[in-house]
Amino acid sequence: MRGLIKAHKEGTPIHQVVNFKNAPSYKLAKMLTDVLKSRLPLPNMYNVQNSTHLMNDISQILFVPGLKLASLDISNMYTNIPTKELIRIINSICKNHNIEDTITREIIAITNLIIMQNYFSFQDKTYTQNNGIAMGAPTSSFLSEIYLQFLENTKIFKILKEKKVIGYFRYSSSTMETQPTPIKFSNHSTIYHRA
Repeated sequence: MRGLIKAHKEGTPIHQVVNFKNAPSYKLAKMLTDVLKSRLPLPNMYNVQNSTHLMNDISQILFVPGLKLASLDISNMYTNIPTKELIRIINSICKNHNIEDTITREIIAITNLIIMQNYFSFQDKTYTQNNGIAMGAPTSSFLSEIYLQFLENTKIFKILKEKKVIGYFRYSSSTMETQPTPIKFSNHSTIYHRA
C-alpha cells in the first residue's frame, strides 16, 4: 500500500493508495467499468473538470454584496458509499435507460461480486474493507460517481432549490457553493444561499 499526502487538509493526513491489480476480480472490474460507462450515461450537471472549468462557472454568477463561497469535502468517500442503495440506484438507472432485463441482471450480479471482493494486502497480510466500495478498484470511481450524482439530482437538488443556492459545483469528492447567507446542517457542514 502506498500513500499520498493531502497537503490541502489540516494535519496533512495520508490518503491510502491501494493496489487492486493483483485482486482476482481486477479484469472483471475493468470490464464492468467500461460496460457501466457505455450503458449508463451520467448527466454530470454539477461536475467540473478542473480549476479552469470551475473559475469559468463561478464567473457566470452575478456578484452581489455578501456573496460567500463554501468548500466541502466528503470524508472517506469510498468507504461511506452505501452499497445496497448503490445497487438499487444502478438497477433504477438501467430501467430508466431501457436496458434489457438480462443485461441489467448481469450488471447487478457483477457489481455485487466486485463490491464483495473488498479486500487488499498490506505487508503480507490480507485485510477486508467492511464498508463501502473497494479502494483501488477500477469500478470505484464510477460507482461513487453514480451514487453522488443520484444524491445531487434528488436530495441535494431539493435543498439547493429550497435554500435558493445560486451555485453548486463538484470536482470528485469536493464541492463548492456560492451564496450570501449561511445554512447550518446537522452534519456540521455549512452552505450559503441568497436570502
